[in-house]
Formats: sequence, C-alpha cells, structure tokens
Amino acid sequence: MKYNDNKLGASILLALFIAYVYFIGDIHLDFWAEEETFHARTFPYLIGFAGITLSVLTLILTSDSTGTALPGLQRLPSALMLVVMVSGYGLVLDVLGFIITSILFLMGSFTILGERQWLRMSITATALVVCFWLLMSSLDIYLASGIWWDATE
Repeated sequence: MKYNDNKLGASILLALFIAYVYFIGDIHLDFWAEEETFHARTFPYLIGFAGITLSVLTLILTSDSTGTALPGLQRLPSALMLVVMVSGYGLVLDVLGFIITSILFLMGSFTILGERQWLRMSITATALVVCFWLLMSSLDIYLASGIWWDATE
C-alpha cells in the first residue's frame, strides 16, 4: 500500500492544529482584556486557523499519484534532530536570550534540512529574528534577553 507523504503530513498537522485551537481557550485572560480586540489569544488563534487552512488546502490540492511504501522513513533522522534542536532551544533560551538562541536554532535547522550556504543562512536567520524581535518589542511583548545580557546591565 502506498501513502502520499504530503497527505499524511497534512492530516497529522490538521489534527495537531485542531487540538491547538481547542486548547487556546485555556489561555487565561485578565478581566480587562476580555473585551479587547488584541489579547493573549489573538496570535494563537491566527496561527491555529492559518495552520488549519493550509492543512486543508494541502489535502485538497495534493494529487494521489505520488507516494512511497514507507512514508518519510528517509527523513526520520532529520526529524529527530529537529526535535532535539527544539528541546535545546527551550533549555538555553533563558541563558543566551531570544536573539542569539533563535539565530543559532534557525541556522542549525537550515543545516539539518540541507542548506549549505552559510552567508544565506546567516543573513536569513538574523534578518528574520531581528524583525520578529522588533515587532514584539513594538507591541511591548517580553522576549527573554538572556542571563549574560542581564548581567551586563
């Protein structure tokens, strides 16, 4: 029996995003933020519904003609390394801070996924992280600055 990797992945992501949206309701809102347009649940809902939409589109638009007997088996080592990277990201975030940790995480992830152009990886990771940091700072959303950065202040 052959499986289409895209449809299998999209189905798994669809299930995860549905569960994600379901649990967004557990995010605590302060009583003064409940009537606001923008609050702690806004971005999670946007991300969740975008993920559901993309998963459904992938399921609908992917053809059934391609497939492999064992889906994703050749990508299992890369997936496991990415899981280790995400775990490591969470462990060192408070020490190194958001900017350094995120840049290192993205560059490591790019390398695991096969990118070998260091200049392209460095520029992309740095630009993405700095732009996200500027956006979050402009919204007064706290991102960990790191123990080393805090020690210099």
